[in-house]
Amino acid sequence: RDLHSFPTRRSSDLTKKITVVKSEKDAYKHVLKAMKKRDYSTSYCADGAVYYETFVLALQHHPEYNYSLVIWKSTDGTFDYRAGNDLSAAQITGKIKQANAKANAIIPRIIRDGMTRKQKLRAIHNYLVKNCVYDENARRYGYDDAYTAYGCLIEKKAVCQGYAGVFNLLAAKAGICSIAVPGEAGGGSHAWNYVKDGSSYRYIDVTWDDPVQDQGAKAAVK
Repeated sequence: RDLHSFPTRRSSDLTKKITVVKSEKDAYKHVLKAMKKRDYSTSYCADGAVYYETFVLALQHHPEYNYSLVIWKSTDGTFDYRAGNDLSAAQITGKIKQANAKANAIIPRIIRDGMTRKQKLRAIHNYLVKNCVYDENARRYGYDDAYTAYGCLIEKKAVCQGYAGVFNLLAAKAGICSIAVPGEAGGGSHAWNYVKDGSSYRYIDVTWDDPVQDQGAKAAVK
């Protein structure tokens, strides 16, 4: 359902800090760190390689950091993240901080000492099912809070990207590795989560488990 797009922009600005990446794995590590730190000033390049797809993949895996970000391709062959036209860097920081504060308040309420990873995943899943509704009126193009963890936690309405992003955010705070998975479902683009559950991995799709706002824990993780 409504996976957010990632537009590209170009710049002729060559007076910037440039980091050279040595592999796709190295590029992914650097750009993910940039998103987490909201670093929109560093550009990246690699000899003989273009890692535009790596930038896109990092955004898709971690929508909890994607608030109106665009991937900026410069004429010198470098790439970086920039704040889009819909939000300023300061507005992005503000929304991320509010979502983070809300997540910090939620975790002690739903995660208890001695819980297994499966129990923690169930608790996160059920909290989101009970406290967020699918936003049928979200914009299909351009920025909308429904695509973000802020929309899910603060406004309590989101589309699949928002659900997947906030699940990542809460899972990380509970000590569990999680990424969002982009794909298709029901004839359209969709996103869900891929999580580490002990020594194994599993998919969790909070969006499709939350068809109506009052279903609550009946849609619990099995």
